[in-house]
Parts: sequence; C-alpha cells; structure tokens
Amino acid sequence: MLRILERTTILGLLAFCLSIATAGCEIGAEVYNEEDQGYASVRISLGRVAGSSSDGEGDISPMDIPAQIAYVDLWVTGPDMADFYQRYEVPPTPGSEMTIDLSLPPGPDRVFVVDALDAQLLAWYTGGAEADLVLEQTNTVVIQMQGLGYINGRILFMMIDDPFLPDPEAPLSDYSELSNGLLIETDADGYYALDRLAMGTYRIEVNPAERTFGFGEVTLAEPGEQAELNIVLIQPDGFYPFVSSLYPHVTAIGEVVTFYGSDFMVTAYDPSAIFNLDLEMFEAFPIEFSDEHLTVQVPPEALLGEHWAGVLIFTGEVFRGSNPVHINVLP
Repeated sequence: MLRILERTTILGLLAFCLSIATAGCEIGAEVYNEEDQGYASVRISLGRVAGSSSDGEGDISPMDIPAQIAYVDLWVTGPDMADFYQRYEVPPTPGSEMTIDLSLPPGPDRVFVVDALDAQLLAWYTGGAEADLVLEQTNTVVIQMQGLGYINGRILFMMIDDPFLPDPEAPLSDYSELSNGLLIETDADGYYALDRLAMGTYRIEVNPAERTFGFGEVTLAEPGEQAELNIVLIQPDGFYPFVSSLYPHVTAIGEVVTFYGSDFMVTAYDPSAIFNLDLEMFEAFPIEFSDEHLTVQVPPEALLGEHWAGVLIFTGEVFRGSNPVHINVLP
C-alpha cells in the first residue's frame, strides 16, 4: 500500500491513489463518491519525450521511474478551487510507469505541477501542464517531466607571487551578480549554489571589479546531477597565462578536463597543461584550445589524489606557467 505523507483536502473529502505501471489502486484513506458530489475523475501520466533523454519537441512516452526517486510532489491550482498539495511515497519498483489517479473539482484552467524527488528531497525531475476538467469522464493529463541539475562552488581571489606555488586565497564574500541569466550570490565564505537548472551547458562569469574576472563552464547531463565549479578571480596581464577554473576538478587518468582562463595564446607556441605542480610536472598536450580554454586528457603519469594543475606556455625563450588550480585524480 502506498503511504500518503502529506495531504491537503479540496472542498471536503477527496479520493485519490497513485498506481505504478499496471498495479491496482490501493487507497490508504477514505474513498469519495464522485458522482454524488460532482467531482471530476483525473488520471495524471508522467512522461518524457519519446526517443530522447533531453527536453525537446516530440511525442511524449510514459516515464519509467528511476530507482533513486522516493517521493512525488503534486500541486494543483485553479480558479474557484482551493489549492491542492500532496506528497506521495513511491515504492521501490524501478522501471515502472507512473500515474496518479485523483478526483478534483471540475472547471477550466487547472494547473498541475509535479516534482520527483530522491530520499534527500532533492528534485530530479519537474513538469507541469494545464487542463480543463469535465464531469462524467476520466480526464487524462500528460505531464512532460524535465530533468533538473545543480551547480555549486566557491569564488576566490588569487593573489599570485610565484605562479608555480599555491598562494593565499580570499573569498568573494557577500557578492551578487547576474551572469548569463543566472543570479550568482555568495555567502561570507564565497560559496554559491544554483538550484533546479534544466539540462544543458552553463557559463558562469563573475566580474566584481575592473580587470578582475573569472569564469567557467559546466554541463549538466544527467537528472539529479550536482556539479561543483570553483572559480578563481584573475587579473590578466598579457604575459602569464591565468586559469580561472578547471572542470571537472574530480576526474581520472585518461579522462578529459578543460581549463578556463585567459592569455593561453600569448605566443606562437601551443599551450599545454601541467599536472602535479607541487611535485613533478607531467605535461599533457591539447585536444583543442583557444585563448581562454584548453582541453586535455589527464596523462597516465599524473599522480592520484588531490594536487595541482595549470597551463604552460613557451615563449621561445622561457616557459611561463599559470596560477595553480586544484584537481583530484581518482583511480
């Protein structure tokens, strides 16, 4: 039997159930007679665009419930009805299709919003739809669910004396800036968080003062993903390369990482990446690069664990290295 964790009743008694795939409707509460009281029968089906893991145009097919989903939140609002909210506990039946059956007051412009959450109440999917509900038939509402992701990190000033050595770091405290449609707000320690983002690639840029900036890019590819993007605020001088971020900073031997920054092409020589700056330097040559990004594979010689990485350029006379950034290389 499905457990109802939170419940709001609309205009009196309400009949509802949540059924998984072809499972029967088991109700742990009173059943309301719709015909006597004039309530409309509603079946909500949760789906994704057929043949695609991303959000887009196309036919909507039933959505299989990922094993990580533990709860479903449902909100229904509309004119001439009280707002409705319900949290359902989802039984551990991954791969099953999800429908929600309930009774609601008939009428136009009923707005449905659904969140699918994990056990920590983090929303992995969300979706919404609008429908007019009528009596004497089952009103089918199909909601296209879209994946959600999260980005968090820390923004720091980097004060550089020797570009090959770690330097004192100071957080960008209590700062707010709108960056490419994203509101970046830091706390006293320079931490920020961006919640409930659609799948896709995001570029975060911070420019708190003249000639002081930092940026990075991150791709949210899987629903529920929590990506960490730390940003170092730099002051380019056109002489040394500067790194403002590295993504992903947690990686493995042979995996692809990208450095973001500036002045990676101040000479005619191709830049390269260097790893283990505080021990030995292992060089990795670019897969692709521009003046503000450099993509490489983590070399097999790179040591496991947390250490440093950076960008190296050669002027024809001397090597010049960037400020170091943290990297964590896992087995």
